[in-house]
Amino acid sequence: MEKTHIDRLVTPDYFNRKECEECEGCGCCISICPYEALSMETCADGIRRPRVDMTKCLRCNRCMDACEIYKCYYQEGCSMKYSQNPHIFVFGKTINKPKISISFLSYLLRGEQNILIDTVPDKAAEAYIQDIESVLPVNQIDALILNHSEEDHSGALQAVLAHHPQLPIYCTPATKERL
Repeated sequence: MEKTHIDRLVTPDYFNRKECEECEGCGCCISICPYEALSMETCADGIRRPRVDMTKCLRCNRCMDACEIYKCYYQEGCSMKYSQNPHIFVFGKTINKPKISISFLSYLLRGEQNILIDTVPDKAAEAYIQDIESVLPVNQIDALILNHSEEDHSGALQAVLAHHPQLPIYCTPATKERL
């Protein structure tokens, strides 16, 4: 099955991109992967770089957390907060790379019930909580819906729960198992 543009932006595919020429092949991502989803492959320039087997990868992002090159791009990214209308707020983090920008988004739906959909990566948790608090105290969120357990959707979950320990969370059984 061909990947959609959204699938191509999911972080582990970063390693599969031709523009990942900054990689020096240190292999730290491979040693940290609990699913053995990464292997080294010799590229056209002779440098061995990681390759992701997407049939094994659960997109936990541990490889990205271990990567010094990825970390510098992540830190250079910017936080986002905007309102689509008085009832829908978007929070997120953008990573700007030379040939691509990757966005991680979360949505707050305000109304009779205040519903948070997804979180952002853990590294952006502090700013994320501040952004939510600028709109609504976290303890006034009525429910959290997690689409799946990947870091880009559930990374800041612990930060949210630290502010609202009794927050009901709705997710699939597979997501619950992986959290």
